[in-house]
Amino acid sequence: MTRDEYIELQEAFLMAHPKKRKSGVVSYNPPKKAKKPKKIKRPKKKKRETVNKNYLSALKKNKRGLTSKATKPEQAFKEFLNILDIDYSFQRIFTVSKRKGYIVDFYLKDYLTVVEIDGSNHAEEDQELKDDNRTQDLLNLPYIRRVTRFDNDEVLNMNINDVKKELAIRLCPFVEDLL
Repeated sequence: MTRDEYIELQEAFLMAHPKKRKSGVVSYNPPKKAKKPKKIKRPKKKKRETVNKNYLSALKKNKRGLTSKATKPEQAFKEFLNILDIDYSFQRIFTVSKRKGYIVDFYLKDYLTVVEIDGSNHAEEDQELKDDNRTQDLLNLPYIRRVTRFDNDEVLNMNINDVKKELAIRLCPFVEDLL
């Protein structure tokens, strides 16, 4: 703003407010800028628990080995899922905590379901306890609603109709009443 413009503003102000004139001294206070609204204090976000990078890389390395050396029952179940046109992830990694994660055999994203194909060693008592703990950890994740298990022999002895029926029953238990 130039000096002449400033004087014009002062004169216009004095004309509008004749009582503001003080003993020959013109006092003009330009209008104040509007105050900025105070920032709303939001609670700080909780820091996401980051997974130990060494642990995660070890899981990924292990996954590569499992993917390339899939067992016959896993390959057969993969074929059944392909025939049934069910979208799945094979050997998917789920991290449960900073130092704990699991590689599951199949994850059916549309059904929020984990499918495990268990070998003969899963019949042992200590392995059953580990499987139960693993299942509970996985069920605590928001994107897993159920964990279902098939035995190796069960998968190898199934045909496509058996798989369709079993998946229908395990994914929607009330379907069993309709069959």
